[in-house]
Amino acid sequence: MIKSSNKFLTITLIFQILLLPISSVNGYQPVIDSRVSKINEITPNISGPYQPNSTLFGIEVEVEILNRDNKSQTVIELTDLNSYAFINASFVNQSLQLDLLSYGAAIIRQYSYKPGITTEYNLMKFYINQSGLTYLPDGNYTLWRPILFINSSGNITEGESLSTIISINDGNMNITYGSFNYQVPIEDDNNLDINDQTTETINSPFTESLLIISLLSCVIVIWRKKTKMK
Repeated sequence: MIKSSNKFLTITLIFQILLLPISSVNGYQPVIDSRVSKINEITPNISGPYQPNSTLFGIEVEVEILNRDNKSQTVIELTDLNSYAFINASFVNQSLQLDLLSYGAAIIRQYSYKPGITTEYNLMKFYINQSGLTYLPDGNYTLWRPILFINSSGNITEGESLSTIISINDGNMNITYGSFNYQVPIEDDNNLDINDQTTETINSPFTESLLIISLLSCVIVIWRKKTKMK
């Protein structure tokens, strides 16, 4: 793990909203929502960087991005992240902790999402500080997919990140998925091509904050978000 001021600056500027899922307030419904919509596979002892006295897990997930508007919306993100979905945990055994792998280059790109729901696929990799684990330890695991978009005024706005919870008790697993509470309009069916997603590099800042971020764009950040659960 590389400890540097660049790492902390980048996290502060871009990923403050990644620390916890975002919930809507006072009935406000954002244009862009995101959620982990399906857990496909949970695999212990996957290949990856070695960390002593730990087990490296992988969780393959499906993620849905909902654009509630009737026109495409622009999302901004760092490129080359190991996964756009995130996870933290509260363990029954309080000596355990989760260490999420998330590699990223500080290069900003924008992605255009059509109206309706787009499906993505992510592989999250994380360590648990106990070797030889063959399944997830008892506890509650929170998964979410943070998202930022550019609103009609050209400002960067937080979308709503709905939480998915994996609860494990005595080895028994229960999964609770967040819900969009969204009905697909019949007239918009032709707009819901979930595989048609365009991308381009941002050449100019949209806000003052994006300008600051762009000054760090030449710095490669290797970030492992370490969360010690109490």
